[in-house]
Amino acid sequence: MDLADVALFRAIASVGSLSAAARQIGTTPMLVSRRLAGLEAELGARLFHRTTRSLSLTPEGEAFLPHAVTLMEARDSAFDSVSSGSSGLSGVLKITAPNVIGHSVVVPVVAELIADNPALRVDLTLSDSVVDIATAGLDVAVRVAEMKPSDMIATRVADNPFTLIASPSYVARFGQPATSEDLVSHPCIKLHAMDTWPFTRG
Repeated sequence: MDLADVALFRAIASVGSLSAAARQIGTTPMLVSRRLAGLEAELGARLFHRTTRSLSLTPEGEAFLPHAVTLMEARDSAFDSVSSGSSGLSGVLKITAPNVIGHSVVVPVVAELIADNPALRVDLTLSDSVVDIATAGLDVAVRVAEMKPSDMIATRVADNPFTLIASPSYVARFGQPATSEDLVSHPCIKLHAMDTWPFTRG
């Protein structure tokens, strides 16, 4: 079994699509699909349910995923055992970030980090789901949220200002709110993991 194909399977499971996994490893979706098909043929089982719009793990894929993680960790440990004398960072850095911020901000930073530290391997998971950082064994989580007291070590890296907008057709249909109190009677879009719209007076 080619460990590169196992790593590819894990990457697809993490990012949730063949095209995103292809971008992550710098190849084409067609090649990713072929390699995945080869791994499935070797295992004698389909690992993903695939349609033109969605991709999800099959029961066989769910069963194989923890073994794939173990294989990758064993590979990383083997590399670390013979490259401890090299300069720069080494080992595996597990990061999670939201999809949009991840693609636009985190991926370029990770690429630079890997280029400067060849012995470092980064396991990047892009997801808009709320992930339990400790349970998932993550080292770094990039979040777009208010900083709240916790036992995690958190650092504010940038502001993320919001702008209140509405389309001309919406304003024509519902009117233009003049105050924040007016929004009570308006249909508002709630953001994932964000139950309220915060406003700063003044």
